[in-house]
Amino acid sequence: MKQLHKPGEAKSETPSVKKEPLTEGLAKEKKPRGFYAKMSDDTLVQSAQKSIEERKIRNRKGLEEADRGMHSALCERHLLGRLEFKENRRDWASMSDDALVQSAQKFIEERKIRNRKGLENADPGMYRALWVRHLLDRVFAPIEQAQEQARKAEIDRQLREGIDLYLGREAA
Repeated sequence: MKQLHKPGEAKSETPSVKKEPLTEGLAKEKKPRGFYAKMSDDTLVQSAQKSIEERKIRNRKGLEEADRGMHSALCERHLLGRLEFKENRRDWASMSDDALVQSAQKFIEERKIRNRKGLENADPGMYRALWVRHLLDRVFAPIEQAQEQARKAEIDRQLREGIDLYLGREAA
């Protein structure tokens, strides 16, 4: 291993360059301890709603990541239900089987989801609700049938081309 200085010699006098943190310009304003505790319930909800709209927060997890103190104050006072997010929490348990299947098919069509794993990744809650009720087959049956038909048509086309090539005919 190469030594940069000899033993007993003083290390170089060049000052080390301190790297600037990546979050330099993004520092959050620090709120004093107990800031939210002093607010009334209505004021806290209004402040949270304003923060949600300004920061374009879409769900509860986003609020927690944006302002943990506000989120914990809202949780302790059981006020999260009074907030309105862009993504509303869906209650799959209250939906009928038919409504859940229709909702899932619409969701799959909008997002161009091609298989069960794609749905599980896109919306784990919906996937779990369908799985628990044994409705995944109803949702994916039309999609899987269309994929199977397309696969069979492609195999038939390849077989015809192979036969034509074997017999020396021009492919149609």
